[in-house]
Amino acid sequence: MSEEWEELLIELKKMPRGVESAPQYLRHIMKMFVADFEMSVSKRLDMKYWSKLKKMMDEMRKASENDRVVDLNVQNLAMGFMTELSLLVDCHYEIHSFGQDISPHLRWNSQVYSDRKPVKSKKNCRVFMAYILLRIGDLMRYKDCLPKARELYEQSCRINPADGAVWNQLGLISVLSAQYLESVYFHTRALHASLEFPSATGSLTTIFKKFANRDISKSMPVNELYLSCLAKIHFILPLSEERQYPLKKSHLIEIFKGAIVDESEGTEFNTSTEQASSNNSSPLKPTSRSPVKAQRREDPESSDEEILQRGRRRGRAPRLNESNDTDDELF
Repeated sequence: MSEEWEELLIELKKMPRGVESAPQYLRHIMKMFVADFEMSVSKRLDMKYWSKLKKMMDEMRKASENDRVVDLNVQNLAMGFMTELSLLVDCHYEIHSFGQDISPHLRWNSQVYSDRKPVKSKKNCRVFMAYILLRIGDLMRYKDCLPKARELYEQSCRINPADGAVWNQLGLISVLSAQYLESVYFHTRALHASLEFPSATGSLTTIFKKFANRDISKSMPVNELYLSCLAKIHFILPLSEERQYPLKKSHLIEIFKGAIVDESEGTEFNTSTEQASSNNSSPLKPTSRSPVKAQRREDPESSDEEILQRGRRRGRAPRLNESNDTDDELF
């Protein structure tokens, strides 16, 4: 940590927090990124930057009573702030290119500035650029430019696939495009990313509610039929994170037929056609077997990055590459 960065940090803590001083506050954070990029990323000043910018946008929209012209101007202003931060960092530091995954308007030509500081950690570059792309994607979504927003989200996801927030945003874009099956996939990835995004459960529940009452005996597209069946299973089966209850094929068939079946069924699932036929012809009898605790399978390591491991991290403090928005003090 450089002395200049420490001095800027002290000054930042003394700055007023009101919306009127937001532009000054944002430019002060820019100075901190120039002074020490890696320390700024480790303290997640990029999240602080977006949080302050988002509050400024919300207050300006509220003051204008959601006037559409003012709203567009505010979004363009925010776009300028996010782009300026990216260009400023790229001007002073050698940010990795990550192939073609960073939009040209967020990078300087390498021949323009040759005297740039090296960045020791590629991970810091990854976290920073992925977050910039994620939030500019949000701004494009606010402007109803869905194809561009999806493009930016996909770029962010390729750079830092461990962040569940970007998977969640891809799910939101899919819902807006009425691609519900894609949305279920993306929200599920958000929940199972290394840095999971718990709020994705609400989006999944909303989609399942939309399809849960569909009559699956009627003709419908395959993707809608799949979602309808999945929604019925999701709402009926007594599953929890700690335990999973075994289910017979006959039990599942009776559920789809709308029959009321005792949820205490404990016979193991049998894939045999003969066994399923036998079960359908006989009354279902609850057993005294205790629910079997499901064995959790560990996902394989991500082949994309050395820093990412699949699986959930629960009950932990925010890490370096978290992307949960907050305006709480980060220091």
